[in-house]
Formats: sequence, C-alpha cells, structure tokens
Amino acid sequence: MTLDLMRSVYAALSSALPALPVRRSWPQIPPAMPGCTFNLLSWQRQEDGSALCLIAVQLRVPVPEDGDTYAAAAALALNGIGFQLISAEDGQEQDTGFFLRSLSFSIPLNLPEPPPVETPMQLRAWVAGAWAYSAAPILLTLKPATRPLRSTASLSQAGDLPPFMPGHIDFGSLSGQAPYLPNDPVFLHLRAAFLAGSEVTLSIRFRSDAWKAVKGHLAAFALSPLGLSFSLSLRALFEP
Repeated sequence: MTLDLMRSVYAALSSALPALPVRRSWPQIPPAMPGCTFNLLSWQRQEDGSALCLIAVQLRVPVPEDGDTYAAAAALALNGIGFQLISAEDGQEQDTGFFLRSLSFSIPLNLPEPPPVETPMQLRAWVAGAWAYSAAPILLTLKPATRPLRSTASLSQAGDLPPFMPGHIDFGSLSGQAPYLPNDPVFLHLRAAFLAGSEVTLSIRFRSDAWKAVKGHLAAFALSPLGLSFSLSLRALFEP
C-alpha cells in the first residue's frame, strides 16, 4: 500500500534536491550531513473509506539559509505528486551543530467517487440569429408524439383482421412553467412569437451538457407576476 507511495516520494525529493543525499529515515542508519531523510508519520483511515497519509521530511544543512532553499524545492516537488505542506519547524542538533528543517506533508488517498452532477432543466430560444438564454429555473414536460394506425379495409372487405397503415404524425407538445422573471429574453421572445403567430425554435438541456433543439408554434401562453406557462405544439421530433 505504501511502497509505491514512498518510492514516488523518494523520486520526487531526489530530483528536487540533487545536492543532497535522500534516504528513508531509519533509526539504525545515521543520517547524511548534510542530507534529507523522510518517513511515514501515519496512515489514517477516514469515515468515508478514504485515507489520510502523513509523511515527515527532515533536512540537515550547515546554514539556515540552505534550509529555506531546500525546503522550498522539496515542497514544490511533493506538491507535484499530490502532497500539501501542513507544518514546518526549525531546529538545531546539539551534538553536530547542523541546522534542521522539519516538514510535514499530507495527501488524501482512495477518495470516494463524487456523485454525478446533473444539469438542471435549462431553456434557450433562437432570437435574431443567436441563442438567448433564460435565467429562470424551469419545469419542462413533454407530450410524446403519436401516430395512430388507420384501417385501409374497404367496406366490402370481409375478415377478422383488417389491414392497417400508419396514420398522420402528431409530434406532441413541449410545455413549460417557470417563476416570473422581468425582462427575461426568452420570456419576451415567447410572448412576441405568440402574439405574431410565428414559429419558435427552442433548445433545452437536462442532466447533461448537450442542448437539443426543436421547432413549433405556441398553442398556449401566459406571462404574469404569477409566472410563465406555455405549450409549444411541435413540428418535428427533438434532435437525437
């Protein structure tokens, strides 16, 4: 579980600190002077099933300024593999006189997958050569298209199973309801189209980033402080 992680830490520190020997911190092995050591501080399982890994990095340098330089390089390198610096502390070894810079880093691991983000219902209208977007939250419902079968049997034809063929397509309707929003460009366009009896091109999206367009004429329309309500009789199916 930690082998690959510790290898990546070693590789990052070795690349960032070419002037210092980098080693795992083991009690039986004296640290290099100057040098860099690192070790696993803790691996904590979280309530959501993820884990929080903490590592310690210690720099031994002859002058404090080297600690500043090497600490910045180490932090940048470990940040590149997902670690964040959470603490830093200066010190000095009494027996050697070397200056210490002790750093702690953390990284979350095995994070659960976030829930999918669903795009709410959104409406736009084709107005004067460009899409106008409504800022109002809207509830859209669709009456499906129908194509009833019609009999082709003649009055003189006998039998229990008269022949049928598909009849005229009714493309259904798109209805919408939204709270009142003054000067909403889509609302105003729908109002003007209803009064003029002109065709409307609307586009909607829901639960994805894909917009789907459809054309039709407004069969019902109301816009007041009580809100928007409309029904668009469709001339075709929605785009696939």
